[in-house]
Amino acid sequence: MCDVNLLESNNCAFTPEQFLPGVENTTTCTVGGVYVVPSPGKKYLVEDIFVAPMHSFPWAIVQVFRNTPARLNSWPADTYIKPVYNPQNNNIIDDIVKVSGNNPPQSWAVQVPEMTSCDWGIYNFPTA
Repeated sequence: MCDVNLLESNNCAFTPEQFLPGVENTTTCTVGGVYVVPSPGKKYLVEDIFVAPMHSFPWAIVQVFRNTPARLNSWPADTYIKPVYNPQNNNIIDDIVKVSGNNPPQSWAVQVPEMTSCDWGIYNFPTA
């Protein structure tokens, strides 16, 4: 349950500890996904404390879900991804689209190189 599958070769080298906010060391992983953290004996559920390292793919998706367009630095300057919300319920994201220049937005199908890149950033709209 606590095993981490690491790719033999990727663009980002991560350790599980990078996903723990404000925790320097994780000592034990127990059944049920509970990490015992070396601070006043408190237990934290994994799903409650994991965060995404900055500029990673998970970080970029979090930005998109926060309604902040994200982009890979290797993409053309006018290319980014953004959420498309459900017209009946603005709390539901129906799709993530890739916008490139003046072309119509297209449903985005993420590729493995995009998921393993560490050069994600926030898209800054040009100012006139």
